[in-house]
Amino acid sequence: MIKAVDLVKDFGQRRAVDGVSFEVQQGTVLGFLGPNGAGKTTTIRMVAGFLPPTQGNIHVKGINVASDPVAAQKSIGYMPETTPLYEDMSVAGFLRFLAEVRGFSGKERDSRVDRAIERCFLGPVRSQTIDTLSKGYR
Repeated sequence: MIKAVDLVKDFGQRRAVDGVSFEVQQGTVLGFLGPNGAGKTTTIRMVAGFLPPTQGNIHVKGINVASDPVAAQKSIGYMPETTPLYEDMSVAGFLRFLAEVRGFSGKERDSRVDRAIERCFLGPVRSQTIDTLSKGYR
């Protein structure tokens, strides 16, 4: 389902990711472990199509993420540590927004939001704003 081959990401003179390769089959849970600065978040952002690799390639369900990130993103979910925007939205509101951006509306949108909240154990914080939640982590 996800195949990354020889991923490299440079930020100027600094190499954040150096030759990472892995393959993940459907239904597999994968975790990235390592110290701060090891390239975990950068790798995930490349897989999610939010950051292009300097070298290497990534395929999600056979779709090249670099050449068609939107098509690849339809097959994966990405939940960043923090949201860069929309801190005044509730958790459910933010998930509704993301579902709408992906083309879902009405009952299908609501069903997908409910499923994400259940799968990620977000029920207790469903109506809290992202800003309120993030203050505990700052």
